[in-house]
Amino acid sequence: MANNLEKNTSEIVLEKFLPGFMDDRVLLQTVDTQLLEGQINPKTGDSVQMKVPHQYEVLRTATGDTSGQDASPLISATRTARISDYITIRIDWLQLEQAIELNQLDEILAPAYKKMVTEFERELGNFMIANAGLLSGVPEQPIDAWGDVAGCGSYLTALGVDGMEMYATMNPWACQDLADTQSGLASGDNNLVNAAWRKAQISKDFGGLQAFMSNSL
Repeated sequence: MANNLEKNTSEIVLEKFLPGFMDDRVLLQTVDTQLLEGQINPKTGDSVQMKVPHQYEVLRTATGDTSGQDASPLISATRTARISDYITIRIDWLQLEQAIELNQLDEILAPAYKKMVTEFERELGNFMIANAGLLSGVPEQPIDAWGDVAGCGSYLTALGVDGMEMYATMNPWACQDLADTQSGLASGDNNLVNAAWRKAQISKDFGGLQAFMSNSL
């Protein structure tokens, strides 16, 4: 059976696939992809340059008189972002058309986007561990107190990370360890407790961080 492009199968598949893929992301949602928007395509190569925020050099004078000084130099720089391989799951075209006719497209696509999200997030997590080199707490010691979470926010603030949202992502076991102390965060309001059990999000804002749970960690 030849592919019938007049059925708009591609558009129907994308409309079903994309919302599920976007909603399943946890770790990926903490990355500002706007910095590289429109810069990546199959011809880009293995790396791309992205701008970092500008800064000024500070002038030091005894009297505050800068009339004889040159203007403060504007410091600009770029960082190199490494492009990973494309991730693809190939599904037979006829299978997709039959799924649409049987109203079973969700069941066919769900395992695909869930697997792709897990693969993306596992790759990102491994990359962050291998390249960040920034530590809060003791390596290999599991998070078991909310002070451990807040410590990450304090550490980032001390490094000068400001003006942007900061996130903490934890595996399900760390979230289970924190569940025993979750009621102490409510302070008479159960909203934080309810959000912890109903969603991956543990706390909207704790210690300057937004905390999330990811099963890819």
